[in-house]
Amino acid sequence: MSRFARCLVVAGAAVLAAQAAYADTLGTISAAYQKMSHARVRTQTTITSENGKVMHHSSEMDTVERIHATTDNAEFIMLPEGMWMKRGAQWTKPPVDMSGMVKSFMPLAEEILHSAKNLSDDGATTWNGQPAHAYSMDTDTAVMGIHSTAHTKLYLNAGGQIIGSESDGVAMGRKSHTVQNISYDDTVRVNAPN
Repeated sequence: MSRFARCLVVAGAAVLAAQAAYADTLGTISAAYQKMSHARVRTQTTITSENGKVMHHSSEMDTVERIHATTDNAEFIMLPEGMWMKRGAQWTKPPVDMSGMVKSFMPLAEEILHSAKNLSDDGATTWNGQPAHAYSMDTDTAVMGIHSTAHTKLYLNAGGQIIGSESDGVAMGRKSHTVQNISYDDTVRVNAPN
């Protein structure tokens, strides 16, 4: 075999190895999102804008079909049977069911992953003192109808569940840094307000 042919074989093997590593990383991240979408979880999210304003968001998800979200200004419950909002003391149900519209603007994890580039396996680390494995990716997608780009690092536990993430993103020309903590809790239930 000529030297040129050997170089082609080595280059081909390197490309195949890189493709296999990319596929493995994508498969791991995809499986982690699937686990989260079918689980009962609590999230705590902090978003810091480029001007230093800090927003807080928490949620309880009884799978992705039943979500109770709380922001600094309001609460929302989204169920297959409808959506409720609370500002102040009273829960109200909008006269028009907006849950379907809201969900239609929320891309599925698979759609987000489809736009992912520069996936990397960043190896063993810790997240909030827990052993974790980090993965990172760049995305370019629409979230709730708004175009955004982001560099995200995900932290998975030994069971392949996402336990946290850090993201630097740009949406509507504004930069933000987002940190999310995720815990799994089989006692979480989300129902319509009384």
